[in-house]
Amino acid sequence: MRISVSKDTGGTFVISFDDTIVTISGKDLKILLLEIMHAFGSTGQSAIKETNCDQFFARVKESDDVSLQTLIQIAEHDDMVTLVKLAERDEAVQQRLFLNMSDNNRKIFQEDADYRFKENVPSDDADLALLRLTQICDTLTAEGRAEI
Repeated sequence: MRISVSKDTGGTFVISFDDTIVTISGKDLKILLLEIMHAFGSTGQSAIKETNCDQFFARVKESDDVSLQTLIQIAEHDDMVTLVKLAERDEAVQQRLFLNMSDNNRKIFQEDADYRFKENVPSDDADLALLRLTQICDTLTAEGRAEI
């Protein structure tokens, strides 16, 4: 199989698999790369640095309640579970999340986080979740549906 990747105008990428051509955004290409690394069982350095986790936490802290509630409703369950576990590092972020979800959701997310991540969140899982959550926040902000 012949595979090639080239950068197109406007920050998109063109990936060809023999005769099949796929156009993908830079953000989606990053997600694809992380998914491939995850499939290979990559245990190397995290593709998204700790500062990106801190940057996402800053977005959560600075967001208004309605925007945060919108994110919680739209985000994938597994990404929110990962975020809840990561938020154990920062009490202010954890409190912002919990204050903007129902008691039932808080309980479910906490129980799932405790069950799924006995210790720490694997870096690949954290990278993918933060990337997808950041992408959702960027889209919501661009559409004017939230300020997060």
